[in-house]
Amino acid sequence: MNYLRAFLAAVFLLISLAANTSAQTTPPSPTSADDRSPLIAVDVSGDRLVALQRWTKEYEDWKAWFAKYQNRRAPGWLATQKKRKQPPTPPAWLPDACTLLGDETGPIGDGCRAWRDWSQTDYATEHITQQIAQTRANLEAPRKSIWWEHIHVDAFWPMTQAGSSAYGVAGVHTTLQLSRRFQIFLAPGAMMMRLPTADGSQRWSPATHWGFSYRVLDFRFPGTHRPSALHLNLARVWILGQNRLPGAGEMYLAGFSLTFKNRGDEPSPDHTGDPARQPH
Repeated sequence: MNYLRAFLAAVFLLISLAANTSAQTTPPSPTSADDRSPLIAVDVSGDRLVALQRWTKEYEDWKAWFAKYQNRRAPGWLATQKKRKQPPTPPAWLPDACTLLGDETGPIGDGCRAWRDWSQTDYATEHITQQIAQTRANLEAPRKSIWWEHIHVDAFWPMTQAGSSAYGVAGVHTTLQLSRRFQIFLAPGAMMMRLPTADGSQRWSPATHWGFSYRVLDFRFPGTHRPSALHLNLARVWILGQNRLPGAGEMYLAGFSLTFKNRGDEPSPDHTGDPARQPH
């Protein structure tokens, strides 16, 4: 009898241990849908939708502008250009909205795709890299100048001698390139002079001149898209015919001249031109 009681007690103990072990290993019941934290609501309507559509259009317009002018300066007056356009800044709420909404269609989808492009592209680095590549390509491919780019238009050249009232009104000459900035007259140029007379009046006289030119700066001629260059000149002048000034000796003129370039040549950012690209 005692053995039976001991056997039953042992069986009961084993059953109790098995029940406790099963209770401890049972996984917790899944959280009901009502206990989950609700998703953050994103309101993209009304004024937000209008702002999103406006920013998306501005960004696409800026991308088109950047693709067109990334390697050269945008059109403007002279060589001084307006500050380069910067990409428009997206609405402050757009990053969170695109993260929560995922793939969308319509204006929201267009805006989110533009925002991802805006956030993942370093346009400043890309612009600098392309500028370097373009500069190297220009240096490695020498440009052939056109004959009429060597023709200088002269205007209002005074005499270098102190006290002289003679001056060159208008003229023309051609040059031959010596270095990046220096040129020499290819042949004597023509100049119309105003010379003083014995009675104190002024008279017209043709003259010829020969000397040197120095390119000062490159610029875009006002009101046109024509790249141009300004030169400083020093030249000896010879009065033609019987119009020579008595006792004048050797006479020299100094003044500015203009040359015009092919429309494909852009003035450089430092206003002095890229000598390797823009020889005369």
